[in-house]
Amino acid sequence: MLTERIELRSGGRMRAATAVRAEESAGGAVFVGFHGSGGTGEQLLGAMAGQLDFFLRHGVAVFPDAYEKLWNDSRRGWNPPSRAGGVDDVEFTRALAREAAARFGADPARLYVYGHSNGSSLVVRLLHEAPAELAGAAVIGAGLPVPDNLLADDRGPAPVPVAILHGTRDRLVPYRGGRNSIYGTGSRGRTESIPETARYFAARNGLPVTPAVDTVAGDGRIEVVRTAYGPGTAHPVHLYTFAGLGHVIPGAGPGNLLLGRNTRAFRTVDALAEVWGLAAQPTSPVS
Repeated sequence: MLTERIELRSGGRMRAATAVRAEESAGGAVFVGFHGSGGTGEQLLGAMAGQLDFFLRHGVAVFPDAYEKLWNDSRRGWNPPSRAGGVDDVEFTRALAREAAARFGADPARLYVYGHSNGSSLVVRLLHEAPAELAGAAVIGAGLPVPDNLLADDRGPAPVPVAILHGTRDRLVPYRGGRNSIYGTGSRGRTESIPETARYFAARNGLPVTPAVDTVAGDGRIEVVRTAYGPGTAHPVHLYTFAGLGHVIPGAGPGNLLLGRNTRAFRTVDALAEVWGLAAQPTSPVS
């Protein structure tokens, strides 16, 4: 496995990311992972270390850093430094895909994006502002902002396979919808419920309104229920409800008292593999 630090200019600023690829790899897809509030790309890379094989089997994994550790996301109800400074993180994402193509021979047309919390709220913005440029997306620990809180230059729907992963005990972004905050302080506006978020993106993909619902995993404490719109189609939308989980990335670490429980019974990459149509388990570890 090879790790490389990337620096590039985007929107008049120098921006940075960490790229990881398998040794002697060439081509493949570009997977961009956006960290949560106050984090860094290196921190998300560390959290996803046990799931990296999935990405490296199919291309290059890129972990960018937000401007002052906060993305200019899709929620109008707050003003992070990135927004106050006019940072365009949608264009930064495009620049990362181009850079991955130039450096590693990756295919910028195979651009997959995912994130956690603030990072996934940026994914929601990308799904509105650049859907035709995405091969797949995943929203983890974030919801669709209510109409008066949605900040996005909507370019109209284009079908994108979307995985949505959320815990029912998320105290920062409530599963049933409502005010987003940092444990009750620093409001970031309201979001729709997570089931409504899934219905919204299914409608944008033109999928049937009635989903298939089943239980896909559990570990005795956590149950994972899949609500699948358009299963087996080219552009499905699947909601994975983690009953009992907190504001975490499923399968990434043990959880903690602040963010809540985690589980290894069903990992983030298990959902991504299913929705994006990529194999989850490598035949051997990626070196």
